[in-house]
Amino acid sequence: MRGASRSAMWFAFVGACVVAPAPATAEEEPSCRPYLIYCNYADHFSGTIHWKSVLKVEGDPASGSSEDITVTVAGGKATCAGTMNGKAIRGPGLFAVERGASMEDAPGQRWYAISASCPDEDGKTANIDNALIKTYKQKDDSGLKTLTGKLEEEHPDADSLNGVSGTTLLEWSLSRSGPALR
Repeated sequence: MRGASRSAMWFAFVGACVVAPAPATAEEEPSCRPYLIYCNYADHFSGTIHWKSVLKVEGDPASGSSEDITVTVAGGKATCAGTMNGKAIRGPGLFAVERGASMEDAPGQRWYAISASCPDEDGKTANIDNALIKTYKQKDDSGLKTLTGKLEEEHPDADSLNGVSGTTLLEWSLSRSGPALR
C-alpha cells in the first residue's frame, strides 16, 4: 500500500512538472517592474513630455516664476532639458508609467498615469516622490500602446484677488513597441 501511494505521489509530481507553462513570447503583455513605483511600465516607452508653468505677480515681475522643461524618453530612460526660474535644468531624470483596471468615474475603464522628475535648478538629483510632472489618471483606450495628451490649467498658486495669475501646461506623446495590451 505504501509503495502504491509513493508511485501516485511521484506521478502527480512529474505530471505537475510536465504541464508547466511555456515561456512568455514577444506577443504577450510586457512586464512591469517594481522600480520607483509598485509596477512600472516605463521601460517599454519612448517619446517626449513637455511641462511649462508660468506664475506672474501684477506690478512685480521679479516675484513670478517660470518653468519650461522637456523630458525626452528613450527605452524608459529619461533625460531632462529646460529652465526653471531662469536657471538651466539638464541631466538624467526619472520616469514612471502606472496602469490600473478601473477608474472611479468609469468602472471597468483601464487607465494610466505618468510621473516624471528632473534635477532641480540647484542640481539636486531627481526624486520621483516629489515629481513635478504628473498626469491625472488618463483613460487607456490604446491598450497602453500610445500615450498622448494635453492638460492646460490655471496655476495652482494663482490668486486673482491678490494680482497673481498663471497657467500650467503638460503635454505628452509616448509610444510603446509591441501589441496593444488587454
